[in-house]
Amino acid sequence: MDALSFYRAADLKLCQGDILERMPHLFLKDQPRPLRKSSLSGNRSGYELEELAQGDLLTTPEEGVLVPATCHVTRAMLLTHDCEIDKDSKHRTIVLIRPLSASMPAPDRAIIQQNRRFPFFYLPSGGDQLPESYVDFRRVCTVSPLSVDSAVRLASLTEAAKQAMLLQFFRFYTRVELSEAIFNGGEERNRIHEGEAANKDENRAE
Repeated sequence: MDALSFYRAADLKLCQGDILERMPHLFLKDQPRPLRKSSLSGNRSGYELEELAQGDLLTTPEEGVLVPATCHVTRAMLLTHDCEIDKDSKHRTIVLIRPLSASMPAPDRAIIQQNRRFPFFYLPSGGDQLPESYVDFRRVCTVSPLSVDSAVRLASLTEAAKQAMLLQFFRFYTRVELSEAIFNGGEERNRIHEGEAANKDENRAE
């Protein structure tokens, strides 16, 4: 699938498969420790880490607590489905996009380009704003709608590319192998849809 059949201009409304610029991605590297407000020198307000006894795990109220976390601000793809965008006013699910480095060994690049590494989904170059890159399904994050609404949307996936992305997402979390024809928008996907339609017709006939 080439770039012309892979990307389309972003709609006025948010859509699953939108590519977003400068999105926050949080990563907890250690056991979370709560932050509590504290008075600092110079009559300043700040936060201090609360100590937990060895082996203790953090418990939180329903509204949660503040904890330190590593934040990467980079590109992301919106995973939240269009229907959920309309219904859910609190959550948006995004996934990290990484550049495909030209210094990466050619065999490793080819594996990503051919979607043979389940955690990754290849994104071909789509011009200066969309360099060759890949989605990293190991880094899924939930953010507020405000974070997404204020982001620059560079492009969105076409319907065929979005289906291929979701199938790779499915492969990663289930390890169920799928035919390569599905990822190329080939005849196999059409046969699947035709088979589902035929089954529905048979069920109605019964």
